[in-house]
Amino acid sequence: MTLRCTIEIVPHGDEERKSNICRLDISNVGRSIDYGFGHVHCDYSVKLFRYNNGPQQDILKVPEWELEQEDYVVAHDRRDGAVSLVHKATKKVTL
Repeated sequence: MTLRCTIEIVPHGDEERKSNICRLDISNVGRSIDYGFGHVHCDYSVKLFRYNNGPQQDILKVPEWELEQEDYVVAHDRRDGAVSLVHKATKKVTL
């Protein structure tokens, strides 16, 4: 299962003009520690994708989403929640 965070810019709050900047895909790759009773630490792959707009796709022949970086979050305590996982993942990659 993948947790996906898409970063967009919304000029002056105008949703009609919003555009993508990047996307972070965080995927569970397995349990690293199982303490029992639902207390589990898991490892996650982190992939950062850059968004290529229409003209870039047409002129440069690049895909809409281009993989920029990959890393891992190791032993995330699932009890800490999704926002904590996103925080850890964003510290692993830069664009």
